[in-house]
Amino acid sequence: WKPQGSNGTANLSIDYDAGFNNGVCGISAYRIISSDNREYFGIGIKDSLNFYTAPFTISLTNAGLYRFHFSNNNCEFFSTDTDTQVSGTLTVSKLDRTNRIISGTFSATLSKVGCTEIKITDGRFDMKF
Repeated sequence: WKPQGSNGTANLSIDYDAGFNNGVCGISAYRIISSDNREYFGIGIKDSLNFYTAPFTISLTNAGLYRFHFSNNNCEFFSTDTDTQVSGTLTVSKLDRTNRIISGTFSATLSKVGCTEIKITDGRFDMKF
């Protein structure tokens, strides 16, 4: 799964705000396969990243996230919904606040009754924010 296509916005973005909630981070991506086949993905970390020094690992449990979201034409998974289960980890290997670079890896499993389970393996990011 790689971000692809364009709907007028970047198909991959990373935001880091040191001033909100002692440092929050968001990763968003989408993939447009065709006009009627689109997938969206997002992770929002609410843990106070200002207090972490890379490398560090955060559990992607429902309680540890601001939000974990995945949607396709068949189903939507929101970690904030009681019927969505999220497990996995996100490891930040580099968090350079001076040069505004964040990089790391993640893996996750999302499940919800009535939906095909989503397994994310070998996810990675390395971008300026």
